[in-house]
Amino acid sequence: MVAGNAITDAGAGCNAAGSAVGATNLCAADGFHLLDTAAAIDAANGPCPPLDFDGEARPMDEACDQGADERPLVL
Repeated sequence: MVAGNAITDAGAGCNAAGSAVGATNLCAADGFHLLDTAAAIDAANGPCPPLDFDGEARPMDEACDQGADERPLVL
């Protein structure tokens, strides 16, 4: 995950062994955009930045996603 949810705080990405959610295969190949099945979706506790690292509004549904990406609601 990206520490602190800011572009300048880039870490190893959410597919890294030290990922904050403790799992692999949560993100797309770029290592930062969440997959539809990621456990990080709606998993953040407390307030989050108003925009993700793509400049998209947060939260998009029930709660903020953990990490720097906010996954759009998929119906």
